[in-house]
Amino acid sequence: MTPVQRILRGGIEVTVKKPNVVINYTKHMGGVDRADQLASTYCFLRKSLKWWCKLFFWGLGICSIDSYILYKITKQQRGEQPLNHLRYVKTLVQQLTGNFRQTRARASTSTSESENIRLNGKLHSILTGVRKDCKVCSQRNNPGKRHQTTYYCDTCPDKPGMHLGSCFIKYHTKQNYKD
Repeated sequence: MTPVQRILRGGIEVTVKKPNVVINYTKHMGGVDRADQLASTYCFLRKSLKWWCKLFFWGLGICSIDSYILYKITKQQRGEQPLNHLRYVKTLVQQLTGNFRQTRARASTSTSESENIRLNGKLHSILTGVRKDCKVCSQRNNPGKRHQTTYYCDTCPDKPGMHLGSCFIKYHTKQNYKD
């Protein structure tokens, strides 16, 4: 217990004993507040049904903040200018991921191949299935202009939906089949 001075309402000073734990906490609580501030700036937490996933991202965020605090202290001791928190996090993410790029699956056929099949003049088989927009006459973005059909061309690689008759003929004979 350490004696400390308190000022009451009337301006009267009173000596009160305060526990050392409280004095140490008050003296060093600024660090906790700064860490909380950094934690709230760039939140790593993500919604997840798996409890361990949320725990992992929480731990990753705490590690990131702790490493930034240590980085800042080290730079200041050397007399160098540290990066701001945003630049530090971006650099950290870049170094952790390296030059990793996620590859996307390529389409099975290119447009020129599909066009060659579409315009080859050979027999195309027509099947029925789920409702699809007509490739020729449907204008999905315009209200009231969306036309759907259950017929589609089974021979074409992308299995386009189209109405029997003029839409089917336009699609398989004209380069620019849209109206």
